[in-house]
Order: sequence, then structure tokens, then C-alpha cells
Amino acid sequence: MHRLRPWGLRILRLLDWFTPSVREAWVYGLAALIPLVVLMGERVWVMSRLPTKPHGWDRLWVALGELEFWPVFFAICLLVGRVPNRWWRGGVRVLMHLLIIPVLAISVAELAFFDITGGRADLDTVLFGLQDFARVWPVVSSELVIWDYVGVAVGVSITLIPVFWTPKSNAKTWFSRFCVLALFPAVYNETQGRVRPAKEAKPLQKTFVESLFWEAMDRRHDVFTPPEPADMAPLVIGKPKTPVNVVIVLLESVGANRTSVYDPELKTTPNLLRLSQEGLYASHMYAAVTHTTKALITTLCGDWPNLVGDARESAPGGLPGRCLADLLRQQGYRTAFFQPARQDFEDRVDLVHQMGFDTFRHRDTLAQPIWEKNNYFGLDDRSMLAPGLAWSAEEPERPFFATYLTLASHHDYKLPTHVKLLDFPLITGRVEKYLNAVRYVDDFTGRLVKAYEAQGLADNTIFVFLGDHGEGFGEHGRYQHDLTIYEEGLHIPLVMWGKPLAGRTGIIEGNRQQIDVMPTILEVVGAPVTAGKTRGASLLAPVPEGRVLFHSCWRSHRCIARRDGESKFIDHYGDPNAQSFDLAQDPTEKKSRSLSKAEREALTLETRAWHGRVRGRYEARQAEYVQTIQRPDDAPAIATWGGVVSLLGCDVTNPNVIPAESVWVKCRWRPEAPLTEAWTLIAEIKAAGRTGQEKWTPLMGVVKMWNWRPGWSIDDTFRVATPQYTRPGEAVISVGWQRITGVAVKTDDGRERVNVGAAMIDKRPLQDAAGLEGIALPEPIVYGEEWSLPLLTETSSEAAEASDGDLDADPPVVDDRGKAEPEKAPAL
Repeated sequence: MHRLRPWGLRILRLLDWFTPSVREAWVYGLAALIPLVVLMGERVWVMSRLPTKPHGWDRLWVALGELEFWPVFFAICLLVGRVPNRWWRGGVRVLMHLLIIPVLAISVAELAFFDITGGRADLDTVLFGLQDFARVWPVVSSELVIWDYVGVAVGVSITLIPVFWTPKSNAKTWFSRFCVLALFPAVYNETQGRVRPAKEAKPLQKTFVESLFWEAMDRRHDVFTPPEPADMAPLVIGKPKTPVNVVIVLLESVGANRTSVYDPELKTTPNLLRLSQEGLYASHMYAAVTHTTKALITTLCGDWPNLVGDARESAPGGLPGRCLADLLRQQGYRTAFFQPARQDFEDRVDLVHQMGFDTFRHRDTLAQPIWEKNNYFGLDDRSMLAPGLAWSAEEPERPFFATYLTLASHHDYKLPTHVKLLDFPLITGRVEKYLNAVRYVDDFTGRLVKAYEAQGLADNTIFVFLGDHGEGFGEHGRYQHDLTIYEEGLHIPLVMWGKPLAGRTGIIEGNRQQIDVMPTILEVVGAPVTAGKTRGASLLAPVPEGRVLFHSCWRSHRCIARRDGESKFIDHYGDPNAQSFDLAQDPTEKKSRSLSKAEREALTLETRAWHGRVRGRYEARQAEYVQTIQRPDDAPAIATWGGVVSLLGCDVTNPNVIPAESVWVKCRWRPEAPLTEAWTLIAEIKAAGRTGQEKWTPLMGVVKMWNWRPGWSIDDTFRVATPQYTRPGEAVISVGWQRITGVAVKTDDGRERVNVGAAMIDKRPLQDAAGLEGIALPEPIVYGEEWSLPLLTETSSEAAEASDGDLDADPPVVDDRGKAEPEKAPAL
């Protein structure tokens, strides 16, 4: 004992040195204690809302994650704060408090994300939300409750108290020594491995910071497989032999199991059911990725999307190849994309342009006093009817390709106030709201077909109706769609209807996917593939023998699946464990089959190999674009900014637009000297006393400006939106440059802006109960129960005249009864 006494004294002295004083406990301990209490409370609340409530011990094991993280965080801050330099100590203290604020806020938001979706967020989710906060916040705030705000506000307020006031005492109490001793069990528990709770609570055990760390470790093992030369060959088609019109309608968040086509007892889609009986429908149609932007790539480009969370496909060189709109446009087709949602979310306007659509109609171009704002994204689906019909009838001698993307059935499933909701037996709450939204989308499909028939456009038009993805309501603990890799998220409806089908009716058998739509359309219009190849197979041909389909969640490294016949394998990247289902015996995926270790590893390798091939091809596409975008050019300059960047020429690609539509301008630039910073392009449009301005990152950041080669030219296409409320007439477009500091760069002759082109702004036609410019729209087509759904809200002539009159004033607002309310703010 005598020989051990000095070591014991040293341990006690070390413990005493590590013990915080009253002042240190206040500064560092309070900062860690409050987030601990807030997040533990949030976790308990989230667990109480799970479909299967975890028992008490499971809640303890889940809370233990926070009990371990924040005390360790406190200990690290305490050690760093013990350095002799007082300025360093003060900096550490301020930095710690500033760091806690975003960590606490993001952690609470992430737990709310789990409560809403049933899955954990990842780094991509956080970056996406921070980079596009103004557009993402309406989506997030729609699901937050008052206690989320209260918890963050109280936590941040108390955490900041030590920044402004701290006690003077440096004494060390026995309570402080006890708290330090309590740290050791937490550290020991980490080294020995945590006790795992039941399956339903297991995803919540890691703190958000831990989750990000282990995900980053997992991504280090990603392998991107370089593509074969044949995979990089561009797709080329020949002249269509039967150039019929093509209309694709993407049904937002409509799963097959929520339609009357696949469940006749469910009276949600009577119109779609009738069309399926008169045409073709696919019995086993599946989404590739459970997210709308990715579904657009799969459907309209015939290839798998980039398996990342952000919309990289909207950037130059971001697409996997040529899309259907681009291919048909080169063969003389007119192309247009319609959506009642906003244009800026996930860079939709850029994506549509990259795909090759000539015309894009979105919320701001469709906005009229008669249309209600449907949800946080946009307007009533019916706002697309009259503009879409008018566009389709513009040039009857040319075939057209139109795509409609509906909105009403997207979360949060709000419908216009005049709609009378149906009661679905034994279904209540959010599911009932969703089914009514699906019914409303079905009414849009009926109106659309009837409108084309009334105008004589349906005789030579093929219609394709399909879901972009399904929707989950907790069947497997997942909600909405982004992380719903089960059948309720993947199985979607597909109905083909129209006279170009030449009387073909019945069921399209076999496992099909959205990549099959493009080769089907090419077959219908009679356009042979002369170079390259399509990924999918025509829906009009037998399913390829031995076909294997792959699926992915929207969020990277969350879930990925493989489908072979009726066998389905889901890899959750280890959390929870992989699952396997026999869909013939277990169509609702209630019980996972057991797999041997060898089988599980082989299937995991196969699914991740697919992920690597897809990512590898996109990386190769981007690299190919970067290598070919610059070339030597000695053309004379029109203007030079700061003696560094010269303009060689510009071309307006769509000189005729309507208010709120973007004008696209392709310019050629040449750096005269190396750039050491990224400049911002300022594009401005002036029309009828109104000015619109856009800040544009050249090439959307694909090739950084400091990588531009002096003396080599580079082409960049930018956009600038015309003011929403402006008179018809000519608009002048000018460009300039701005440094990263916000200071404008002037040309060598002293100008800030240089005119590069002009566009003609046409009048935006008014919509009223009589239709659009004499085009009458049909009454609702509803089969079965009556549904009170007036065609259009009646608009007074005074409101219409006001909208077409003095545009310097704010547009009138029309209430639900059609009465003009000029004293209130604009509806949008």
C-alpha cells in the first residue's frame, strides 16, 4: 500500500486538476447541460410518437447517446480552455457558445425530420437546407410544432447567458468532483459498445453529430466504376415515321396502391380507371428513385439519375445523355413543360432547360387572380389546363411533346377551399387528406383528356399517365417518399391511352421501370435509334428475360434495393440490417426472410456495384464536359471588364416570352488573364419601366473561374426572368460583372452594363370561366359518387379588367367567392 500511495495521490491530483471550478462549470457546463436537456426531451417526445412505442429501457438506451456526447463535449472544451493564454481561453469560450447554437438548432430540426419522415437526415440534407434555406423553410415549417421552436429558443437563450455574465468564484466543490467521476461510465460504455434498443428505436440512438461522422466514414468506401466507351456514346434517333403528339402526365406522389386501377374498391381515380380499361396499364411499374426531380430524369431521359441528394443534373454537363425533349425537338417537335409549382425549387427551371424543353410554364407564369395557392409549392393543378391546351393548338402542322407535372397530391395535401372532401370508410387523418388529393389529381387528368378531345387534338395524341413515386404513411415506419424504399413508395401507376395505340388494350406484364417510358415513346412515334442505346425496354415489347431492377432512396447512403422477379432485397447501409422479401408470398413486406451471410454479402455487393456504375458514369460525363467546354479563340471582343474577362458575343435563344418567363441567353466569354477569384454575372432585363435582375454563377460553378484558361473561350447560357407584372413590348437585356465583395467591375471604357440582346414580351392571356381566348374547357369528369368541384372560380369582369389595365399597380386579389379585393396584398 505504501508503494501505491504516490500513484493514488497523483490520480487524485489529476482528478482535482480536471475538476471544473464554479466559474468553469457555469461557463462550460451550463452550455452543455441545456442542449442535453432539450435534446433528451425532444427524443422522448419523438419516441412517444412512433407507431410502436419503445419500452422504458429502450428509451434510456436512446437517451444515453446524448448523455455521452454532451458531457464529452464539455470535457473537451474544459481541457482546451485550461491553456495559459487568457485571450485563447476567451476565444475558446466564445467559439464554443457560437458552435452550440447551430448544433442545437440542427439537431432539433433533424429529430423533427425523423418524426416527419421516419428516417434520419444526413449531411446532404443539412447542406441542402442551408444552401437553399428560403425555399426549403416553407416545407420544414409546415411540420414543426410550437415545442420545437420553444426548445431551441430556450436552449439558445440559456446557453448564451455565460457569454454576458459569469460568477467570480474559482472554488471547486465536491459536486463538481462527483460530476467529473460520472463522466467515466459514459466513456467506458462507449469503449464497450452500447446496448442496442428494439428495432423501432434503434435509428434514434446515435446523436446527429455521430450519425454524420459514421456516414462520412462509410462514404470513404464508395467505388465509382468508370463506364465503358459504349455507355458514353450519345443517343441519336432517326426521323419519326409516325410523328404523333405525345403528352406525359406525371402524377405527384401517387402510388399504385392508392388508385382505383390497382385497387378497384378504392374510389380515388375513376378517370384513370376508365382510361386504363380503354388503353394499357402496367401491372408492376416501379420508380427508380423516390424523389420528383430524380423521377423526371428517369422518365424523360430514359436513364437512372445521379444517386446524390442535390439536383446536379440541372447544371451544365449534369445530364446522363440526351433527353426525350431534346431528341424530339431535333426532329421538328414543339416541346413544353407545365407545372403549377414554383420554378426555383431544386433549380427546376435550369433542369427543364437542360432537358431540351422550349417552353416552361410554372407557378409565376400561370398565376391568375382566380387560382388559389394550393400549398407551399404552388397553385391549383387546373391552372395548367388552359395554357397547356392553348400551347398545344398553336401550330397544328407540327407535332408536339408536352409534359404536365401535377402538385395537389404532394405533402401537405392541401386542396382549394371550394372542394368538398369525400369520406373514405375506416380512413381518417392525413391519409384521408391524401386520398382526396389523389382524387383531385384524377379529376385533372379527366379534364385534360376531355379538353384535348374537345379541341380535336386527342385523335393524334398518345397520353402516358404515371406516378413519379409513391407515398408512405408509416407502413414501415417511413413517411412521405424520400426514404420510402418499400412498395408503397416504389410501386406506381402507369396508364397509356390514345388512338395511336391502334386499339391495343390490356395489361403490360412484367417488372417495368420509369426508364422504359422513353424507348416506348420512340417506338410509338416510329423514331429508330441510330446511335447509342437506351437503358430501358419498350413497354410494348415483352419484358427482357432475366431482368433485374434497382432502386434507391433520394438521400444518399440511406437505402438501396434490388428486384429480381418477385424477390426483393433492401440494403439499409447497415442501419437497420438488410432485408429480403418474397413479394409473391408477402406483398406488403411484413416479414423479412433470413439470408445466409454469403447471400447477404453477394446481394449487397451487387446493389452497391450498381450505385458505383451510375455514379461513375455521371462523374465521367462531368469530366468530359469540363474537358471540352474551353477552346482557343482569338475573335475580337465586344467589351472587356477590368482587363480580365472579354465578351465575344451573345445569342437570345427564346426571344418571345410572357411575363415571369425566363429569357435564356448564350454568351461566349474569354479570360484575358488568370482570375484569382470567382466573379458573379449580373444579368438585367428592362421592359416597360420594369426591371428584372438575376445573379448568375458562370456554368453554375461546374468550371470555377480561376480554372478558365486565358485566351480560350467558354460558352455559358444564363437566364433572367422577365418581371411578373409588366406590359407587352420589347425588353432589353444587359450583362455586367461583380466581384465577390459585391463591387461592380467596369468595362475598359467605364460601363457597368453592356447590352447583349432583346426579347419581345407578349401579353399573358387571362383565364376565366369561359376558358382561354375562346377555348372552352370541359366540366369535371367524375364517375361514381358526385363530387362538388366547380370548373373555375368565377371572376368578375372588373377583376379581369383590373389585371389587364394599369400594371404599375398591384394586381387585384380574388377571394373564394370571386369578389375582387383590391385593398389586400397580391395572392402570390
